[in-house]
Amino acid sequence: MFDNVWALVMHFYSWTTRHTFECKTSMVCDIYGVMAAVVICEPLCYIYNVLHKQDRQSILNTVSKFYHIDELSYAKSELAKCVPMTTATTIDGWGKLTTSKGTPVTRRGDGEQRRCQEADDLMQMILLLDVNQVDIPKFVAADLERLPGSLMKPADVPSPAGDINEVVRRLDVLEKSLSAINSHMLSVPAASSSSSVHHPTTHVVDSVHSASPTDSDLPPVRRWADHAVSLAAENPQLSFSKPNTKRTVRLRGRDTGSAVKGVPRQLVCFAGRLDKDVTESDLASFLQDKGITDVKCTKLVAKDGRVFRTSAFRVSCSAVYESIFYMESSWPEGVELRDWVFRNDGQQQ
Repeated sequence: MFDNVWALVMHFYSWTTRHTFECKTSMVCDIYGVMAAVVICEPLCYIYNVLHKQDRQSILNTVSKFYHIDELSYAKSELAKCVPMTTATTIDGWGKLTTSKGTPVTRRGDGEQRRCQEADDLMQMILLLDVNQVDIPKFVAADLERLPGSLMKPADVPSPAGDINEVVRRLDVLEKSLSAINSHMLSVPAASSSSSVHHPTTHVVDSVHSASPTDSDLPPVRRWADHAVSLAAENPQLSFSKPNTKRTVRLRGRDTGSAVKGVPRQLVCFAGRLDKDVTESDLASFLQDKGITDVKCTKLVAKDGRVFRTSAFRVSCSAVYESIFYMESSWPEGVELRDWVFRNDGQQQ
């Protein structure tokens, strides 16, 4: 009877051990006997271990250069799974990094630029969870070679004692070189003032051993404060203004009776911070009531499935309505207007 029970216990232990290592997420027991979730993910394991030990930019540079795009995307997915939808809605800024379904935003492109974007998204997600004190599982590493810094062998670590000895040796060589140069510079005035001109080498050697120069023999050293005073007395005119590269419009034609037709320039702006339920026709009717009869409104759609609490529009009209168009009373309270920027290739931005 005892043998059968013991065999059953050993079989259950081997089964749980095998399935614990096969799964990405496991349940382990801490020192207090409480079950806690463990997720195997090397990027998250590394970041959470150095999050409060290094600055954000250093961690971001290391992660973006060490890990592949697939590893960073997988880390974002695992981190998003750990945050319930009820908790995600309460975190300010989480909606910019995830879609409406709770999955992380996928960056487009390939290469170093996308890897840096994925690493930056991952860092922002971790910092948001850390600031809001969201409970997350323990992240561990199954492959220690996928942790930055673990590939360095003890033999590759430079010896501090060897570096110090090398620095001391180089300082001794530099000090001897400076002493020789200083001695040569002090010997030149003594040799030139000697009465004998036929043996300059002999006088140079004698001056090195016999002359004992004082501070009055050395040329005066000008301090940096003296340079600053002289520069202030000269009162230099410094200009840091950026040159104006915008072309000036000399005039705009007004002749409407000729056969040659012109294309008047449209006023285009970005109107933001409107209610998300406002439609294109609602905004167009509002501006038409203000006196802008040919206004055209296009509602902007968020990219990559992002969700915003407000809406934005591209608004354009004729230049004749410029005074009404840029009047604060012509727009609802809280609406922000910015110039619409066009790229050089003709695409709108």
